[in-house]
Amino acid sequence: MRLKVPDLVPIRLAMVAATNFREMALKEMPSISPMAMRLIGKLARVDVDVTEVSHLIERDVLLCSQILKSINSARYARRTQVTRVSDAVVLLGLARLRRLALGLSVSNLFKRLKTASGWSPLRFNFHSAAVAVMAEALADSMPAANGQGALVAALLHDVGKYAIAVNLHREYELIIDLWSSSGKPVDECESEILGFDHAELSGIMLARWDLPVSLQQGVFYHHRPEAAPPDPTNEGKVPLCRLLNVADRFVRYLGIDIEPATRIGVPAYSLEFPGFEVNEVEILARFQSEYSELSEAFR
Repeated sequence: MRLKVPDLVPIRLAMVAATNFREMALKEMPSISPMAMRLIGKLARVDVDVTEVSHLIERDVLLCSQILKSINSARYARRTQVTRVSDAVVLLGLARLRRLALGLSVSNLFKRLKTASGWSPLRFNFHSAAVAVMAEALADSMPAANGQGALVAALLHDVGKYAIAVNLHREYELIIDLWSSSGKPVDECESEILGFDHAELSGIMLARWDLPVSLQQGVFYHHRPEAAPPDPTNEGKVPLCRLLNVADRFVRYLGIDIEPATRIGVPAYSLEFPGFEVNEVEILARFQSEYSELSEAFR
C-alpha cells in the first residue's frame, strides 16, 4: 500500500531534521593533523618502524611530554629519569607504546571543547581505553578481520557521542534523560531524538578523517554487527564490528561507561564467538593488566 502525500509529510520532516542534526553535530569537531594521521597510521600497523614512530612522537610536544611523564611515573619505578622518546620506546616495548600513544592522541583531539552538562571527558577516555584493550586482546586471540586496526577503531568507536555532546547540548541532555528514565539503550534514545545514533556519526567522522574503510564500517556497525555488509575477502574471520560490539558490551557490564551511573541494571555480555575458541581466563587477565596501565595515563 502506497502512502498518500499527506502521510509523507512527517516522514520528510523527520528526514530533514535528522540531516540538520547530523550536520550540526559534525560542525565543530576537530580535524586530525597530518602528523597525527601519520602517527595513527603507523601505529595501526603490525610492522611498526620504531625509529620513525619515535621521531613522529618527538614532533608532537604534548604527546611527547605525556609519554615521558607516564614512563617516569611511580608505576615503573625508574631509578633514573627517562628524557628521550627513543629510550621510552625501548623501556615500554612496542605494544605498550602503541596503546599509550594512540590513547593519548585520541584524547588530545578533544581537549578544550565545551560540552553539554553531564558529559565527562574522563569517562569517555576510560571507556574508550577499556574497549580498545579488550578489542585488541580479542583480535589477538582468534582470526579477526582487520584485527590490526582493532585498537584504533575501538579508541574512536564512540567519537560520535562526543560530537553530540559538543554541538547538540540540549539534545544530548534529552538523550540522557530518556536513557535514564526509559531503560532503553543509548543508541535507541539517540535515534528517537535525532534520527540517527552515535555509531553512524562515528563512522562518518572516520570517513572525514580518511581512515581506512574497514575501520569506518567496523565503527559504523558496532551496535548492529548483524547489519554489516558481508566481506568475501575476510570469510571465516570475526568481523571488526563484532569484536567492537562484544568488547563494548563487556566494558559496559563492568560499569566503565560514558553515560553517568544514574540507572540500575547492566547489559549482559558474552565473550563467546561461535566457531572459535576463546580463552576467557587469559583474556580477562590481559585486560585487567593493560587497562590498569593505560587508564592511569589519563588521570
